[in-house]
Amino acid sequence: MPNTRKKIILAVFLILLLLPFLQQSIPFVSSTPLFGIYDQSPDVVFSWKDWFSGEYQAKKNDYLKEHIGFRADLVRLKKQIDYSLFNNTNSTHVIAGTNGVLYQKTYINSFYGDDFMGKDSIKECVRKLKAIQDTMAAIGKTLLLAHAPCKAYYYPNDFPKNMRRIKHNSSNYDVYAQYATAAHINQIDFNAWFCALKDTSHELLYSKQGIHWTWYGALLATDSIAKYLERKRNIKMIHPVWDVVTHTTDAMYTDDDIAATLNLVFPVTTETFCYPVYKYKEEAITTKPKVIMVGDSFGWTLIENYFLKEATNKWEFWYYYRQRSDRQDDYSGVPLTEKYKYEALDSTDCVLILYTSHNLHTLGSGFINHTYAHYFSTP
Repeated sequence: MPNTRKKIILAVFLILLLLPFLQQSIPFVSSTPLFGIYDQSPDVVFSWKDWFSGEYQAKKNDYLKEHIGFRADLVRLKKQIDYSLFNNTNSTHVIAGTNGVLYQKTYINSFYGDDFMGKDSIKECVRKLKAIQDTMAAIGKTLLLAHAPCKAYYYPNDFPKNMRRIKHNSSNYDVYAQYATAAHINQIDFNAWFCALKDTSHELLYSKQGIHWTWYGALLATDSIAKYLERKRNIKMIHPVWDVVTHTTDAMYTDDDIAATLNLVFPVTTETFCYPVYKYKEEAITTKPKVIMVGDSFGWTLIENYFLKEATNKWEFWYYYRQRSDRQDDYSGVPLTEKYKYEALDSTDCVLILYTSHNLHTLGSGFINHTYAHYFSTP
């Protein structure tokens, strides 16, 4: 009987060892690929020269290691063990807070004012922004500054213990919001609004598993942007409307965007997401302005939810003021040239500047200085 038990254990062990090689040769289980972009080593052609130099063995080993059966599943299992037992995300960008909240370090550092650019610098930037806004208004254009929500402000009590400290310093967001309000900059502060709604909203505005606003939160933002532009331009725009709402614990779109990069087996936490079945309703008399959006990654959601496509006559997204995209699902875009920037600016109706707090130290990414020079430089 003991010998039989040993033989069974040995047989099971050998089968487990052989399964990855069988999966590699004859895939019999469908395995979900890892999230993200992974450079995989190509297979190599045998040559005696590479054999004797050792290059063939090294490259073949890299290829076999990256193409072994169940590799993605084993990677996920290893990452899950590291996260569950040691709170280790195995990521240079994502850090685990408490209660299943994931952060990026730059958001927390910005919250504490580590990247604070100083009141004088912010005051000068706001002065230029106000001058641009007034000049654009005089020629029938509208400038709007929108503060995207920041996860560090939305979840300030779940920072990792080793990153918690008393908030003594001013942050770029604190001072920008104050100075922009005092200067009467056209401004929507989604950060303050979302934080104020956090405890009373029936729907999730910011996910513990994502780094951007939720799909539902972004829809609220699009509606607010449209209403603001309506008031400033005395027009009627198209808005998202819905009667049916789906609730699920399965995240869609970008609602778990940083959790997905961890490639875990199980979700880091359980949340209930809200996904309205919406459409953009056009009234009898509506106006579709031309809009240029200058911003960071929060701007992509306003493209993905079709707000810019449906509510504008012509739109462009100037991502970090480096590249422009004007087609749905076009994430690569084309570089912005100096000549094109000013021609497009002169022909648009509205400019929306959308940045979250940890990018405010470079608000506009050069747009404000360049546009100010465009309007006020001496010939």
